[in-house]
Amino acid sequence: MGRAGRALDSAHRRIQARRLRITAQKGEAKAGIFDAHLLILQDPELLASVRARIFDQKMNAALAWDSSIREVAAAYEALADAYQQRRARMSSTW
Repeated sequence: MGRAGRALDSAHRRIQARRLRITAQKGEAKAGIFDAHLLILQDPELLASVRARIFDQKMNAALAWDSSIREVAAAYEALADAYQQRRARMSSTW
């Protein structure tokens, strides 16, 4: 497993720990947002985009991740659905 894989594993563990803490403090409904964060870390298309940027375009992992996330957000912003557009704008704070 390379550095990028270790970084994803680390992020996954930290998100799970936060989810558990928020569940204990605020309840399951408030902690549910972390499930979406965990799904993002597992999205095969997103991960493929990140890998392509790292290995084909020779980007560093942070830039590859940021570029890939922004590309996904732009795709959502281009949708006709106003709800999805709002979600995309919220995701720009990732």
